[in-house]
Amino acid sequence: MAKKVTKLLLRLLLLGMPFILMIALYLVTDPFKVIHHYSCYYQSGKYEPVVLNRDFVSFETFENQYPEYRYDSFIFGSSRTFFYRVSDWQKYISSDRCFHFNASAESLYGIYQKIKYLDKNHIPIKNALIGIDYSVLKKTDDSKGILFMKHPELSGKSHISFQIEFIKAFFDKDFFWNYLKYLFLKVKPYPPMYHIWNYELKYNELQNEYAEQLISKNKDEYFRNLKRHYNKRDTLQKESPPAISGNQEMMLNEMQTIFQKNNCNCKIIIHPLWNQIKLNPDDLAKLQEIFGKENVFDFSGINSITGNLFNYYDLSHYRPETADSLLREIYHFKTN
Repeated sequence: MAKKVTKLLLRLLLLGMPFILMIALYLVTDPFKVIHHYSCYYQSGKYEPVVLNRDFVSFETFENQYPEYRYDSFIFGSSRTFFYRVSDWQKYISSDRCFHFNASAESLYGIYQKIKYLDKNHIPIKNALIGIDYSVLKKTDDSKGILFMKHPELSGKSHISFQIEFIKAFFDKDFFWNYLKYLFLKVKPYPPMYHIWNYELKYNELQNEYAEQLISKNKDEYFRNLKRHYNKRDTLQKESPPAISGNQEMMLNEMQTIFQKNNCNCKIIIHPLWNQIKLNPDDLAKLQEIFGKENVFDFSGINSITGNLFNYYDLSHYRPETADSLLREIYHFKTN
């Protein structure tokens, strides 16, 4: 009887060995960087095969860095705020303790939770720069997917459920085989455009130096290739649907209460998106009512910024020079 049990256990072990090895590989390599502690999550200028959860990275980096840098000025928003350079922003504010507290496909919920977290932990907010568009305003709960869901400390969800989502993603056959090919054969599964970042740890700042080098090398070719992916736009001005209702209004009002308590210099930027869709006028009016008309700047719709292809990396992201031009207008800063 004992021999039969031993044989059964050995067979089960052999059958389960591939799964055990896969789990071991996941735990050791930590492809999504959500298991082990990292002092820095990006290798500046080097190809990264796995896109990280930017919300998780921003939160963990803030917790790591705050004791040293004591941040008091924050850039909130989606990946469209990545390219607001701290070196540019510092020309217009009286602080050098700045931090990018942004996330990929950020939502109003995510911005709200981060501001509440800062307030709860008695962290001053001296300056705030918030990037807004319809996609940000419309979402008032946690996002789904390993790239977009919020850090458990912000969402209040369990760390276990958070980790389970990444384990499931690792076992997806497309991801797993692409990851193995990169790990052992150095086959790069994705184009380098958003897989090579220049990164400044102090500010948690990402810059797309790879794209800038391509533009510098052959500007005409870069934008000619880019234009092929752009749909022809309507010459009539279109508006986004209304986004701000009960939940949004509650969150926005609570954010403003926290800003007022901190005597915060808060500026709201409504992004100049390539689609040229204007933010709904009711949403704009509500933002102006809550934060003050002098603090809300609407660059959406058909205008000189959105009319110029050279201002953009792609359909969703505008370049640092474009962001700096918006900052100059927002802070009424004039260069010689």
